[in-house]
Amino acid sequence: KLSENTDEDVLEYSRRNLKINDLSVYWNTNTEPIPKEFLHVMDIKDVFENIIQLKPKVYILDPIRVSVSVITEQKLRFMGTTHASVSVSKVQIHTDVRQLKDLLKFSEYFETYVRWCRVRDLQPTCRPIGKENSKKWWTYSILLVQKHLKSSKFNV
Repeated sequence: KLSENTDEDVLEYSRRNLKINDLSVYWNTNTEPIPKEFLHVMDIKDVFENIIQLKPKVYILDPIRVSVSVITEQKLRFMGTTHASVSVSKVQIHTDVRQLKDLLKFSEYFETYVRWCRVRDLQPTCRPIGKENSKKWWTYSILLVQKHLKSSKFNV
């Protein structure tokens, strides 16, 4: 952190740098699922290392270098400003049909998870058994429908 005295205010600068070398993404579609009986015996790290060593990596995103620099200027009496600069080496993306299908399926699962996260705070913690608990679950259902109608009203 650097600071500098001026006539009006004290001005502070802070700089953060992040450098990532060889960032890559690979997606092997032909990997067999790990049997459940092996998961409790083997360390999960060892399982993934074995999978990685057995198959050649099928890159979606070839290794790249990323550099990010963020500078924040803060004056005492005013809102600060932030400047960010990002530099990325040449980006090459490759997919085959199986990878694309897997990625689309993953994105559908992720979308479902995100929708669930938006409403999970409304969900009752009890099971829907008994009169009182059933009432909580019906209230939950009504709230979900109202929330959906409210959000779709603006997205038409």
